Amino acid sequence: MEEIENFQGYCLYKTNINYSLSQEEKNYISNLEYGSDDNKNFLSKDRYILENPLFSNLSKIIDKYADHYIKNLLEVDHKLKRLNSWATINKHDGSHHPHQHANTFISVCFYPQVKDGGIGFEAYQDPIRSRTNLKLNIINDNTFNSRTFNFKLSSQDLVIFPGWLHHHGQPNKSNQDRVMIGCNYFISGDIGDLESVDNLYLG
Repeated sequence: MEEIENFQGYCLYKTNINYSLSQEEKNYISNLEYGSDDNKNFLSKDRYILENPLFSNLSKIIDKYADHYIKNLLEVDHKLKRLNSWATINKHDGSHHPHQHANTFISVCFYPQVKDGGIGFEAYQDPIRSRTNLKLNIINDNTFNSRTFNFKLSSQDLVIFPGWLHHHGQPNKSNQDRVMIGCNYFISGDIGDLESVDNLYLG
């Protein structure tokens, strides 16, 4: 089932792709070299894991959903080029700090294993204040008045969002590791046009 949210004018997308990692894929993810600041959140040092032929099926599926997001949700007629791809593991009480992805048009997060926690998005101000500078009393938070939005996650969920949007992984209160495979995309080919003197070619 697809979930599409309009958060501050940004398209947030979540769906379950019903893809289970093979035992070989799981072993590869487990045996990657990881870095960590707190021994609870681990980021793979390999930043191109989806280029490995072992993940050819998964990479094709992720590419398909990224193209769906661009063509059918944003309705932008451009091709995409996949950039970096990596894995993260959140141990018990592990979380991922708020951050954004520079030099990225859209980001994709696939969660092959989740028992607890979600992904959160945040803006500097709520939509009303950012346009009016009025700090109003809010009855209930919703996408029209809040500066934050969260997706609850289940195993095999895939989430797509603009890479420049601040996001974070919520704390994992489960004793089971939360595993995520992420990747970034940028527009490729020609944008703009010569007549308007704003053409740009992105290889």
